[in-house]
Amino acid sequence: MLTRDEYVEKKKGQLDDWNAEMGVLEATIVKNKEAAKKNIRAQMVLIRIKQQAAEKQLGTIKSKTHDTWQHIKVETDNLWLALKDSMVEFRSHFS
Repeated sequence: MLTRDEYVEKKKGQLDDWNAEMGVLEATIVKNKEAAKKNIRAQMVLIRIKQQAAEKQLGTIKSKTHDTWQHIKVETDNLWLALKDSMVEFRSHFS
């Protein structure tokens, strides 16, 4: 089982990877038709909101004691799964 700090670092790394990928995908939007751009931009906004919520959740975990952070781990894992699913769906527009 990961420690709290290891868990936060792992999740932070995933967020950093997704943020970098979003930047690359965002650059390709310019090449898409106008209607597609609006849909893609709307999805990007939703993903960014989920990313911000994930970052906030990591801050919450960091502020918890070693004994209590496990209580919010399930909520964080669910948030991560939703963010991951959004990224998969978003990537599908570019393949």
